[in-house]
Amino acid sequence: MKINFSLFFYLSVLVLVASCKTSKNLYEGPPPIRNQQELMESLSKRNIEFNWFSAKAGGDFESPQFGGSGSMQLRIRKDSLIWMVGKKFSIEGFRTIINKDSFYTVNRLEGFYSAESLTSINRMFGMKMQFDDMQQLLAGNVFLPNENDIESFKQENEQCIILAKIDEYKVSYVVNAYDLSLTHFEFKDRQGRKVIANFSNYKKLNKTKVPYFRKYEFYDSSSIVAKLEVDIDEIEIDVPKSTIFSIPSHYERIRF
Repeated sequence: MKINFSLFFYLSVLVLVASCKTSKNLYEGPPPIRNQQELMESLSKRNIEFNWFSAKAGGDFESPQFGGSGSMQLRIRKDSLIWMVGKKFSIEGFRTIINKDSFYTVNRLEGFYSAESLTSINRMFGMKMQFDDMQQLLAGNVFLPNENDIESFKQENEQCIILAKIDEYKVSYVVNAYDLSLTHFEFKDRQGRKVIANFSNYKKLNKTKVPYFRKYEFYDSSSIVAKLEVDIDEIEIDVPKSTIFSIPSHYERIRF
């Protein structure tokens, strides 16, 4: 029982970053004809620049083995830490802190904690991710291609599609031709394992628009292994926050 609830929390943390959530086209008339340069410029502007990133959200996780839902608070200090609190029915269930080398989680409902190296997260998903990548994905940012990374560009009605290769990953981007919002992002490694992210419900935040709804799907080489939906209520940028974390001395340590 312990491992199910904890894995839900870890998965919620990861992600940490597209078919739209809505099924109805909100735009009228034929879509504008876009070119590769316009899409590249829109992608370069969509990512959030931050030293501090804070969000309050609801989350829902599903897998063949287990699932769960609840609310969460996320706080990121760039190049330093990821902090998260997960709650169920307003009762704190988990508190986690991740740095460049390790992550620690306290399960307050069941009275245990875990302390592991960051590579444990990579083993859990079968995908190699650096700490900086986790921070960016949790903030809703995506890996951006250089011009030399792009393998193809095409437009199919309202969908503009860029295919690229970034390091060892095959990456695809689907952008809405009407408003140049990124709706779908996917990256796949050489073994066929992949992560798909769907973004919608964009809202104005400072000088850019941010997706407040994110849906993530995780695949091994043959089938889907997990789904995570995050519905954000509030985001704050560059407002320092407390990241209190402690492990009660009487808690039992468990390993995954």
